Amino acid sequence: MDDFEAELKKIFLEEAEQGVAEAERYFLELDRNPGDRAVLEGLFRIAHNLKGSSGACGFRNLSLFTHELESLLFSLKSKGQPVNIATVNLLLRCNDFLLQTVLALKNNPEFKGDDDQLLGEIKKAIQRRVEVPEVATENSSSSFQESSLAQEFLPAEEATPAQEFLPAEEATPTQESLPAEEATPT
Repeated sequence: MDDFEAELKKIFLEEAEQGVAEAERYFLELDRNPGDRAVLEGLFRIAHNLKGSSGACGFRNLSLFTHELESLLFSLKSKGQPVNIATVNLLLRCNDFLLQTVLALKNNPEFKGDDDQLLGEIKKAIQRRVEVPEVATENSSSSFQESSLAQEFLPAEEATPAQEFLPAEEATPTQESLPAEEATPT
């Protein structure tokens, strides 16, 4: 590692430590006020910056971890629902992990950390926030298609599920989305 790269990593780790301290204040505020969108926006911004900067500095594991954390925070801020205590506790544990990782990287830039369990919990929390019931209960007064929950999760009428929910590179093209020379007549 040359001097420039070493200095860049040192500056990043100092700023990351400050960012994690700022996130701690946001998490404590979120614990007091779980519906505060501004707090979630602030946390998302910190995670987004940490993800990009850690990747640029070559801290791949830290970047991958903060990518998943950023995804959870995006899910939380986009749903508009108060955050429950279990999620706040998970976020606080993530922040503790981030602080421990940043401090360890200061001492050993090759530190990898063991984030598998916490990453699994983040992924489960994200999945719980996007799961959609497949059928309405017998006692429901309306069908699932008409429920407000369905309106939140179902794709827009003009979009196919692949176009709405998959990244562009994974979506299966429809006849309408193919260039004229590739589309088959219907």
